[in-house]
Amino acid sequence: MRVLLIMYALGIIACNMHMTVYAKNNLITLSRIEKLVPSSNQVMKNNMTLADVTFIFDDAIVVNQQPLKNEKHKEAIRFFVPNAVTSLAQGDIIKENNQLYTVAMRSINHPMAGIQYDITYNPEKVSFKHDIYQRVNHKYKLVFHFYDKKLRDSMQLSSEIPMIIQAAVKPSIVIDYGHGGADTGVIGCNALPEKTICLAVGQKITDLLKKKGFLVTVVRDIDTDVSMERRIQLIHDIAPHMVLSIHANAAHNPLANGIETYYFDHWACKKHGHDTTEIPVNIYQQKIASYSKQLALCVQKNIIAIVQQQYSTVRDRHIKPEALQLLMGANTPAALIEIGFLTNKQEADLLSQEQYQLLVAKGIYKGIKQFLTHNDQQTT
Repeated sequence: MRVLLIMYALGIIACNMHMTVYAKNNLITLSRIEKLVPSSNQVMKNNMTLADVTFIFDDAIVVNQQPLKNEKHKEAIRFFVPNAVTSLAQGDIIKENNQLYTVAMRSINHPMAGIQYDITYNPEKVSFKHDIYQRVNHKYKLVFHFYDKKLRDSMQLSSEIPMIIQAAVKPSIVIDYGHGGADTGVIGCNALPEKTICLAVGQKITDLLKKKGFLVTVVRDIDTDVSMERRIQLIHDIAPHMVLSIHANAAHNPLANGIETYYFDHWACKKHGHDTTEIPVNIYQQKIASYSKQLALCVQKNIIAIVQQQYSTVRDRHIKPEALQLLMGANTPAALIEIGFLTNKQEADLLSQEQYQLLVAKGIYKGIKQFLTHNDQQTT
């Protein structure tokens, strides 16, 4: 009888809640909470984000959601992560002064153990969405996004061509040197850390761009930690014409090699089986995706052309759509370049050499120039 009651209770939950992701049955630990709340000045500078609240788990999660009874000027949604536990403080995680939005968290044991989140917001002034991301270090993130509704709606309805076409001055560029600090990225052959290669190559790209008068902002210029939330927030604050993120690759197969470049496109990612649920798709976003693909193609072709002049065996792994958090959050043409495999001894040796790093940097620089010159080109 007890088993039947438990099964009945689980059936009620399954019927009344919308399941978005699958999970394992073992206990999952909520290890950290990150809150990103821009200043009012930042919000005024066309940053539509009011707040992002991120919950970081140590394993794959299920996220169930259920609408609650709504009041005037207030919508309420309950999220539930079964099998999740935490020792973090509970209660009001974020409570905006004017009651535009709130996030409350608590652990529950009945009818099923897990963590419950209650979200409220004023739908006349605030847009809300949630995302689930898998981190590079195998952590999982549940993110609640709150946006300025008026500004977000105006961006979604906009049919204007992105600024990259209209710029009369040298475009501004953000160069993201991947990883940093305690986040070493891949540790490759000869104990070579990815963060070091990203910094070295990134600095060379930055130097080439600055010498030609480009306005360049770097995410980090020393070996330091920068969270993904901070990287995306910096991009939003700068509002650059494009973003290039520099990374090095890894694989279980030590023979895997080559250079590849990623871009984000909602429909292409969906076709390849990536979860792009609730990512807004509108005319503006579609244009950004088109420009991102062009940027990725220009960069990839030019790196390969320059590098293969001296190293003909370097493999062209082409461009690929991928639902990577930085690319999804940039809101401007963006590409992430994997400049080689640190788990391949030959490529690790090349990437550690100044001369080879400069070749890669020159290829990326020429790709940026080609993109700016031919930004209306058609790509396949």
